[in-house]
Amino acid sequence: LIAQSYRDMEIILIDDGSTDSSSKLCDELVLTNSRMKVIHKMHSGIGSSRNSGLDIATGKYITFVNASDKIKPNMIENLCMAMQNYPIDIAICSTSPSKSLLTDTKFMTLEKEDALRQLLLEKNIKNTVLGKLFKRELFTSIRFSEDNSEVLTKLFEISNKIAFTNNCYYICENDEKFA
Repeated sequence: LIAQSYRDMEIILIDDGSTDSSSKLCDELVLTNSRMKVIHKMHSGIGSSRNSGLDIATGKYITFVNASDKIKPNMIENLCMAMQNYPIDIAICSTSPSKSLLTDTKFMTLEKEDALRQLLLEKNIKNTVLGKLFKRELFTSIRFSEDNSEVLTKLFEISNKIAFTNNCYYICENDEKFA
């Protein structure tokens, strides 16, 4: 996250009771980077952790990155450009368990109904918040629970337009289906 080409952002780290040295590392990172904030919690679950981050977020856009995953250095910049250049509420990139090489890049804007259809069929759009950039105001009425599978559907339902690129900017280390 620190290496992102898009610099004007806040980075909120959630330590959900880690038992390794992650907690200490988070505290050290916050001291050396003014864009970072850390929240320490005790095993409250992924939904509660994400809600805690949303509670203190002040930026225009929100994205989620799992600690074990990687994002390409231009992910946030490219998704922000899509948000600024098109009248969309959510910008989505492809996610993959490994680096993918594309020969044919596509970018499309979708009406809410088409996006919901692709989400439900998992055609291009996976049912995960990973690899997506959201307008922060979408979360004013939507919160995470421990069953995160419905959150994305709810976010799509209140969105007007959504954009998708098959460029893979998000590399997931584990099965990200419901993470």
